[in-house]
Amino acid sequence: MGTNILGAKLHDYDIDLTDYAIGNIIQYPYEKWYARWIANHIYSPTVIEYLSKQSDQHPDAPQVRELLSISDMVDLEEAFEDWPPGEGWGWCSYESLHHRYIKTIREVRDGLSRQTAEDWSKDCVQFANMLKEGLSLHEGLGIVRAWVERLRKLQLAMDCVQFVPTADVSKWDVRTMDLSASGATQEKQINLLQIEDNIKRMREAIMKLGKDAKPIGLINEAKIKNQSGRVALRELKRLGEYEGFARSLSE
Repeated sequence: MGTNILGAKLHDYDIDLTDYAIGNIIQYPYEKWYARWIANHIYSPTVIEYLSKQSDQHPDAPQVRELLSISDMVDLEEAFEDWPPGEGWGWCSYESLHHRYIKTIREVRDGLSRQTAEDWSKDCVQFANMLKEGLSLHEGLGIVRAWVERLRKLQLAMDCVQFVPTADVSKWDVRTMDLSASGATQEKQINLLQIEDNIKRMREAIMKLGKDAKPIGLINEAKIKNQSGRVALRELKRLGEYEGFARSLSE
C-alpha cells in the first residue's frame, strides 16, 4: 500500500489488527473437531472462509490478509464466549504489534487534528494495556474489535472510505461521531425494548424446538438477526431457560 496516500498507514494497521485476532484463533491446531466447532458457532460465511484460508498450512497456499467488518468481528467474539471443549484457550499477546500504532499518529494529525491524534494515541496505549497475557480468547477478540472500530471511525472522518469495509461505511454516520470521546471506554447503546422483544421471540422458539436446540435453529425460527439472537439466548441461559450452548460436539 502506497504510504503517501492518506489513510494508508491506518489501513495497514487495520490489517495487522485483523490478522492479530485471526492469528489468535488459528494458533491452535485446526483439527476436524475444531473446524466443526467453528462451523457450529460462527455464522458468518466470510469469517469461516477467512479462518479456513488462514489455517491452510500448504507451502503453496497464498497469504491472506484481509479486513473483516465489525459485524463479522462481533460474530467471532461472541462465538468464543462459549468455549470449545478442553482447556488452554487463552489470548496470546503481541506487544510489538501494539506499538505499531506510532506509525499512524502523524497521518491522523495531518488528516484531522493534533488533538484527535493525541486522543488516538491515548486510546492505543489503553487498548494495548488491556491486551495482556491471561485473557480469554473472547476477551482479547473484544478488545481488538473495539480497537479496529475506533480506527475505522478515524478513516471515515478523514474521508478515506476506500479503506473501510462497505458494511461499516453504511453503519456509521460520520457527521454524528464523537471523535473526542475515548474509543476504549465507549459503550454500545442498546435498545432495551428491542432486547425484550427478542427474548420473548426466542422464548417462543425454545418452546417449539426445546431448550437444548442449537442457536442457529432458534435464531432462524425466531426470524431475528444472529447477533440479536445470541444476546437474547445468553440472557435466557443466565436465567436457566436455555442450555443449547453447552451441547456436546458429538451431538
